[in-house]
Amino acid sequence: MSNLPQVVARYRNNFFEIGGFPGVTGCVDGTHIEIKSPGGENAEVFTNRKGYMSLNVQVVAGAHLDILDIVIRWPGSAHDSRIFNSSAVCMRLDRGEYPGILLGDSAYQQTRYVYTPVPNPQTQAEHRYNNAHIRTRNVVERTFGIWKSRFRCLSKYCSAVQPQKHYKNNCSYSSST
Repeated sequence: MSNLPQVVARYRNNFFEIGGFPGVTGCVDGTHIEIKSPGGENAEVFTNRKGYMSLNVQVVAGAHLDILDIVIRWPGSAHDSRIFNSSAVCMRLDRGEYPGILLGDSAYQQTRYVYTPVPNPQTQAEHRYNNAHIRTRNVVERTFGIWKSRFRCLSKYCSAVQPQKHYKNNCSYSSST
């Protein structure tokens, strides 16, 4: 992509205007989409930490609540950091193909390209960092809210969605009509 530097600069400016956090090109998080049990001997892997069956969907959101990257193939029991570490966007960031940083919550590991909140901030600088992080990263939460209000079946049990397993620890979904 020949205009990548211009796109990255625009994303950085847009995110900086939100919370004053420099260098951000996206915000990453996961959300659970409730599903029917897929059945079979490994159906329990779809049970998430809240006790219901789901897909754990990872999104990288842009400053204007747009979805820049989405991964929809992991059962509800999969941890956000595991999904991210196995994603194409992580591999591209790791290889240096995409400049900039992503903001993630405490479920993610702090790296040179993923910034997470400071646990138990003590100094004013750490408090300012966390406040800018929270204000900026809020776009991914708002993206989920808009997405789930637009497509109501994503916010609560949707009888039309049932995963079909294709290979170990991953799944895809299909809609039955």
